[in-house]
Amino acid sequence: MSAAPSFHAEAETETPLTQFQTAMLNPAIGTQFPEQHQALNALLLQWMHLIAMVIGCFAFDPITLGVVGVAGSIITATTYNDYYKLSMAPTIHAIQATSGGPAIATFALDVRDESIRKQLAANIGGITDAVIQALNALQNRTFDYQVILDTVRGKPFEGFFHSPEGRAIFMNPDGSPRTLISATVPAGAPVYPGTVIYTQPIEPSMLAPGQVSIAVFMALDAKTGEFRLHIEATGEWSKVSFLETTMMQVVYQIALYIHLQERKCSFGQWLYEALFRFYLSVTFSGTHCPQMTGFLFAGRRTGHFLLLLLQALLAKKIPGSKIVGTSSFDAWAFLTTKLGLTDIAIPVGTHAHEIQMGAQALYAHLDTCLSNGERLPLSACVSTYLFYLTAHKGGAGPMPMLPDTVGSESFCKTAAEFWVHPFGMTTWVTLLSLINSARQDSGDLGVFAETMRKYEFKGTMFASEIDTAETLHQAASLGYTASGAGGFMGDSEKVWKVSADKPFSASMAGKIVRMWQWNKRTQVWVRCRNPVKLGDGDDLAKVTADPLLSVTEYQQVIADAQRVKQSAKDKPFASSQFFLCPLPQASEHGLDFRICYGRFNPATQAKPRMVGIIYDSTDL
Repeated sequence: MSAAPSFHAEAETETPLTQFQTAMLNPAIGTQFPEQHQALNALLLQWMHLIAMVIGCFAFDPITLGVVGVAGSIITATTYNDYYKLSMAPTIHAIQATSGGPAIATFALDVRDESIRKQLAANIGGITDAVIQALNALQNRTFDYQVILDTVRGKPFEGFFHSPEGRAIFMNPDGSPRTLISATVPAGAPVYPGTVIYTQPIEPSMLAPGQVSIAVFMALDAKTGEFRLHIEATGEWSKVSFLETTMMQVVYQIALYIHLQERKCSFGQWLYEALFRFYLSVTFSGTHCPQMTGFLFAGRRTGHFLLLLLQALLAKKIPGSKIVGTSSFDAWAFLTTKLGLTDIAIPVGTHAHEIQMGAQALYAHLDTCLSNGERLPLSACVSTYLFYLTAHKGGAGPMPMLPDTVGSESFCKTAAEFWVHPFGMTTWVTLLSLINSARQDSGDLGVFAETMRKYEFKGTMFASEIDTAETLHQAASLGYTASGAGGFMGDSEKVWKVSADKPFSASMAGKIVRMWQWNKRTQVWVRCRNPVKLGDGDDLAKVTADPLLSVTEYQQVIADAQRVKQSAKDKPFASSQFFLCPLPQASEHGLDFRICYGRFNPATQAKPRMVGIIYDSTDL
């Protein structure tokens, strides 16, 4: 790992385990929750032999906080990635294959916490230097291909990871494991001395074939109007995708370390306090929302892998726990495969805004063509259906939708008249009818539930923006049957006040902001349509578009998306019907299709009357 501020330690003989055990006896911790404090400590003592074994896998360098585990470095390229990165991988490949070919993407980090943005812009306390060095160290984090194969074993999409395209995400052509970022850059590349981190925004022409790199630079932000520090990762979409959450975790961890230094708080005490908050959230969920199944979504903003490991270890051991899964497949793999433990939270996940934002860029014609007069977000439906075809494959598990990219109403309006075939069948059904799990990720829980009723959605509702006990309780009362939470399950110091110190906060997100696609005719990389994410509600802080656009261009991108969002509120049901017609023999990957518009009477299941074709993936 990289250079970073070290934790305070009172004695050289201290270890993370002794710090943890000392914190258990600290009377200043958890004073507001005496009964839960006692119950938690009893639980920890019961499982201390396993906790000690897990913590014992980490040998901490007192200066760099580098960790070395039982099988070499256990901080791998996927340690701070979520399971959905694997479930989306075949879909990302399919989107590129059916839109014209390989794409290069830029993911940008959006630090929403103003105080941390100011620290980064001014390099206060050397925080920016530490971030650059930590990001540079990602060239040493290798992918563990066996962890990938263990995780996807038995899943409907397992075959993709044995294919040349799937294997190439994690392995070099010579069979060696890839690293998160490339360890070399072309001669003359503008990088910080002694690093491979670029000092300016990266264009495709600045990259060697297959190169994935990070840039850190100061520039105006069209969203905030600030001259701030930008952190971006650029490379082939299928590969650079794994940097989205990792970049967030790097910044989060360094900001947290500085906070703990100011508190004079040891690593072990932080770990105990985080588990205390985890325990309070899990027991609250089990007591007050017993009908809701819970999932841990913590990998992107967490202080350390150890917390993910202990959460996965204890999740099903806490009395009354409704937690069944974790997004951290690395935690599951390490505990089960390397340590041989059982009854561990299993890897779970859905998909992210990433595939819809990528589709906005690569299927731009669908959303903007004259035949789509209502400007329906057809690209969102195509990418969701491709997830169904490539990842879900008509299986028994949940088929999710994440509808809020440009507003949940606009997605549902479109999906209710977007006609497709169920996997392996020739009958026509709406995309909305294939979906059985609706994920609420922004806006008001009640408004989202009302939207689902308006469009007669028959599946279950999943709440994934749980940040307080109150919002979890509200979700349960509104009929949500599952929840996914990150900070609420331990990292966030605002949820439960277990110490007297000022709580730490570092809200941030990472999204695709820029894409290019290879033009086979001109043999150049062509800039694509600007992707955008609005979300539900009116929280402008959570709106995402390319912050390097001019203010006028940025405002235009947002305004165009807002019109799509608003049109669904003004006119909830579409006048047009669209059909995804597969062309299975068109190419070797068998995913080619046409998008047609016409009319169809589902009552008779007679052949739809196609009026015109607006997209044919074989013409590209």
